[in-house]
Amino acid sequence: MTRRTLAVFAAVAFLVAVAGYSQSTARLVSNIPFDFYIGSKVLPAGEYEVKPGVASGAVLFRSIDQNAAVIALTNSKQASRAPKEAKLVFNRYGNSYFLAEIWHPNIDRGYQLPKSKTEREMARNAPGIQLAFVRAMVR
Repeated sequence: MTRRTLAVFAAVAFLVAVAGYSQSTARLVSNIPFDFYIGSKVLPAGEYEVKPGVASGAVLFRSIDQNAAVIALTNSKQASRAPKEAKLVFNRYGNSYFLAEIWHPNIDRGYQLPKSKTEREMARNAPGIQLAFVRAMVR
């Protein structure tokens, strides 16, 4: 491979990575129809803004009416296939919902929230975990 071909390949790879990163830090808005946990904090049902990238690995989750806000630390999660739409994934134990993942459209890397002590306790006492998906819009 010539140096010129290698340089072009490296430049294209860099641009693709930057484009993917800028999309993955885009603001999402979602109407969540149930009360839910982020860590040990319970947030009421309502419309929320999700802003990834407020700090390294951190996501700001704020109600549109500004009455509730949480900053959560996340891990990166790789998907086998990029989702077509933005979505929030919740783990459900009985009537309790815990935010588990945040996905942007057409990006195969999402944000995964670690299980809190509260969620681990619920998981031990619940008969099984169910997933709940809520659509989000990129804004």
